[in-house]
Amino acid sequence: MGCCTSFSATSTSMRLDPGRHVNFTTGMVLGAEEYQQEHTYLAERNKRAMREAHGYGTLAGLEVTLENDGEKGPLLRVTAGSAAGPSGQLICVGREQCGGLNQWLATDEVTATLNAMSVDAGDATTLRFPIWLVLCYRDCAIAPVPVPGEPCRSDEELMVPSRIADDYTLSFAFDPPAQIEADAIAKFNAWMNGIIVTDTDGVGSTDLPLMVGQATDQLDAVFPSMNIDAEPVVPGTLDPLALAPQIASEFFATMKRLWITRWRPRVMAMACNTLGGDADDCVMLARVDLAAVRATTTWQVANLIDEEEDEIIGIDARLDQTERPLLLASNMGQTPAGIALSDSGFEQELTLIGADGSTDVSNGFVIIVGDDPITLGIPTPAEANRGHKLIVRLASAPGSTLTAAASVAIAGSEDDFDMTELAEVHLRSDGSDNWAIIRTIARGGN
Repeated sequence: MGCCTSFSATSTSMRLDPGRHVNFTTGMVLGAEEYQQEHTYLAERNKRAMREAHGYGTLAGLEVTLENDGEKGPLLRVTAGSAAGPSGQLICVGREQCGGLNQWLATDEVTATLNAMSVDAGDATTLRFPIWLVLCYRDCAIAPVPVPGEPCRSDEELMVPSRIADDYTLSFAFDPPAQIEADAIAKFNAWMNGIIVTDTDGVGSTDLPLMVGQATDQLDAVFPSMNIDAEPVVPGTLDPLALAPQIASEFFATMKRLWITRWRPRVMAMACNTLGGDADDCVMLARVDLAAVRATTTWQVANLIDEEEDEIIGIDARLDQTERPLLLASNMGQTPAGIALSDSGFEQELTLIGADGSTDVSNGFVIIVGDDPITLGIPTPAEANRGHKLIVRLASAPGSTLTAAASVAIAGSEDDFDMTELAEVHLRSDGSDNWAIIRTIARGGN
């Protein structure tokens, strides 16, 4: 479902100032711009309240299911519901929607992409890759009305839309939405989960300022300053922190304060002084790991075959919603059940590495630090880590290299992966022999 005209209220509001509202006074001459400015101020204020106080993600409904519908083939079905985009814009899906995977794979653009992937994989007739179901906000200009003007105008100039309707698009994509803040929260939680609280003699430190300082250095490496001229931070220790019980409460309270005041501003989707909205105001609803086979001139989802019985037993596609951003309503979050639900149940790890070696982290974050480039070996894709996402960030140590075991590919190539121009790379295990690259972030943040 998309916009019904090319007119966009979102693009119009970007020329207006969301930080100003009209000072209506008796005798003031009012034009369209004054009303547009007032609307922009109120609309942007509502969005800012949502994104800064609550974040973004699914609010209610939007349940995603994968089913095989006979002749139509594999379908993703999405129930009615609502979500908040990264800008804070509310998105309402008013009725159930569904989309056919085979129909999407058969489109010209997708077929061309898969043909290119096949060539890169040595003319493979079966491809494994992830796709994402993405919900985006759009607006729609409707209800045209006649307007006065000069004579001899075209029919298009005689009429203008009189209303702007909230709208949305649901689509499959090879690339996930950015979700920078959602990824940052996952990193912060993974780092916090690595902290050890113990009263064993000689293990848990009782020096609160020292522990806060070490934590700040580590998290400054994980969430670097937005100032591109700032020197990269190399923490004095890369090991998980160990606290004595008597300082744990104050330590965690300090971390919560620093998350709000120091690190969250570095990863927010939009700052409070940002003008206008993001053109890609989207949230991820699900990931589908699938296998596609060549079918004459197009591609379609592969079937699962029982080799002993030589019969089809299903489709080779897996639905995964573990990384989907969710917003738990405050009335639920204030209950004991809500507190228990705050644990995502999605186990991720975060480790800091400063020397050549390898990591066994396949589902989480590896932060590379140091003055010199390092070579990092990454795990072998296997059935046990199918769909796992590994994020490698160069907090420093520019020019580092990722390597994989023999017969394992990175981005479909047997070569090592050079991060000379990159600050971060996101990889996805296909469960077999390849780490697919789903996102790269260049040095400087693009």
